[in-house]
Amino acid sequence: MKNDRGLKPSFASCALHTCAALSLFALASCSGRGDRSQSAADNETTDETATEIVDTTTATATPAAETVYKMYVECSSSMDGYFNNEAGVNSTRLCLHKVAQALRCVDLAFVNNSIIQADGNTCGVLNKMSLGEFKAYGNRGSRSSSDLGNVIRQVVESTPASGTVSLLVSDFIFSPNKQTASISLGPEAAKSEIKELFLGKGLSVAVMKVMADFDGVFYTGHYEKKGKEWKEVSYQASQKRPIYIWAIGGASDINALINRKDFKEFGMESHLALSPCGQSVEYHLERSRQYELDRNDNRHAKNAQCGGRGATLDLIINADLGPIVATDSYKSSPKNYETSDPNFSVSRVEPIGNGRYRITVSSMNVRAGKLDIWLKSQLPEWVKESSMPADNWDIRIAGNEERTFGFAPLVEGVADAMKTSDDNYTTITIRIN
Repeated sequence: MKNDRGLKPSFASCALHTCAALSLFALASCSGRGDRSQSAADNETTDETATEIVDTTTATATPAAETVYKMYVECSSSMDGYFNNEAGVNSTRLCLHKVAQALRCVDLAFVNNSIIQADGNTCGVLNKMSLGEFKAYGNRGSRSSSDLGNVIRQVVESTPASGTVSLLVSDFIFSPNKQTASISLGPEAAKSEIKELFLGKGLSVAVMKVMADFDGVFYTGHYEKKGKEWKEVSYQASQKRPIYIWAIGGASDINALINRKDFKEFGMESHLALSPCGQSVEYHLERSRQYELDRNDNRHAKNAQCGGRGATLDLIINADLGPIVATDSYKSSPKNYETSDPNFSVSRVEPIGNGRYRITVSSMNVRAGKLDIWLKSQLPEWVKESSMPADNWDIRIAGNEERTFGFAPLVEGVADAMKTSDDNYTTITIRIN
């Protein structure tokens, strides 16, 4: 069956590079997910059985942590190629099983135009999932009209502001409206839609990417006119393809997930986290021989001096960045900081434990006044690099096998939803004289 992945007019005006065998995350929406009409084979449940994965935990047991993890897998025909097990243990299924096992996911559901609960515990179902069983779950809903915007909406609305993390798995290919095939306006419209889905919800998102086995019909998201109708270009493909998961939940829950000690063991090498900007954090200046601390204000450096020709003034700030949803590596990178005075720059950031960081701001030219230091909210380069432009959508072109059509605008939409009155995660203000 082919999948109509288009947002319906009432909804739409218009997910990290990882090791091959392990985990995922991401999000996406589109202004139209094509006329992927059903075939007779998609209505049949085959007798194929998947190679069993050894299960070493009981996934349905009460999680050791307070956070409850629930997994949602988009179940449309464009996802079939990720669940084709004829070659043996499929890397997608292995990834999902590993993540579910580590996080002790208490719930597994398949989602298209509705949420379909799995028959059994999460790891048990993933352990023996065959392509036929995957299709059968999808046919309980509508595999022929899987509106990805609606998929995302259902998961977002099912996720409370705290205590639960929803893991949404999809290929997240953006498709333009099939009636016009207007790609040029599509990505911006998709970004706007995604922004509206997350705006004001108080949720944070972790976005991740994995290269997984794909063997099936690949729907490009690109439309060409055939006679009087627009048809989505599709073809058979057998190769590694990106699949994504978005972890959606409250700030503290997402923060705990991305900073787990075993997080890297999931195989996630490239990932990002997005959370509401404009947050207030506790901070103060540490003592130094280069300045005095105001007795009444530990954010005020008095009598600041460089200490000699060619020397720098180093302001040392102790800040609690624990509430900011980002990895230690993001918070520890000076390139993610900016200052209000170009004479000053963040030269070093060191994690010192319990969510606190020592931030060194340096300058060779001391100026009295107020200095703002911003921890910026910015997307890493891998997001743009993972996205195919409108005029380069064919995965058979060298370099495109690791890219997803329309991916960047979707992630940008989530990022925009987090930026209301402020474009920065937080602002640290120091006074100098």
